[in-house]
This record gives sequence, structure tokens and C-alpha cells, in this order.
Amino acid sequence: MYIKLSTGHRIIGYFLLFSTLILLIAGLSLVVPGSFFEKIWSFKKSEFRQMLSHRILIGAGFWLLAVIMASAAMGWFKKRYWGWILTLCIFGINGVGDGMRLIMGSYIEGGMGVCVTAAIIFYLTRPSMERLFSGTTD
Repeated sequence: MYIKLSTGHRIIGYFLLFSTLILLIAGLSLVVPGSFFEKIWSFKKSEFRQMLSHRILIGAGFWLLAVIMASAAMGWFKKRYWGWILTLCIFGINGVGDGMRLIMGSYIEGGMGVCVTAAIIFYLTRPSMERLFSGTTD
């Protein structure tokens, strides 16, 4: 049975794919320092420098996260129940991280992140979204 994807559904899926790409590039920039891909860190130069001492381990961690994100995207676009749950978990964990930023004093960045994440989770848990994913539980 074919179900037309809503705009919101496509946006979440594309976000998951884009996040996969960013994570792959971030990992590559750490594993191969000095490469073209290092430009991804132009807004967070101090964080990049801090990670360089453990670049292989952290780069591999980014690649592992990319695999998780790609899996979520695949499950999301195929309307699999596990893809929906994985996506909810990804955004939930992100929301916890944003909450920690808020507590640590990054009020604008953390506050915006918490608000955006809360809106996304609200969207993901609507009855219509649950129905879209409830038909496939594999």
C-alpha cells in the first residue's frame, strides 16, 4: 500500500540524511586533519582543536553516529516502526543535550535547541504520525 508522504515527513527524513552526511564529513575531518573537510569546523574551531588529540576515536564515533542516523533515515522513509522509534530517540537525546547546554549557561543556544526539539517531538508523536508507522512493526 502506497501512502503519500507529507511535507513534514519528508523534511524529517531529509534532515536525517543531511545529518548523516555532516557526521561522515566531521569524522573524515578528524581522521584526516588538514583536509578540505576541516572547513566544517569554522564555527567551532576550539571544539575541533580539543578533539584532535583523540581524533581517530572521536572520528570513528562520528562515523558510528552516521550509521545510526542513516539507519533512522532508511527506517523513516520506509515507514518502519523501529525507524520512528529510533528517530524519536535521536531527537530525545538531542533535547537532553540542549537542556544541558541551557543548564550550563548557554541560554540562547540551549533554549532554542530545547524549543525546536520539543516542537519536533510534538510533531513526531501526533496520532497521525503514529498511525503512519503502526502498520509496519518489523
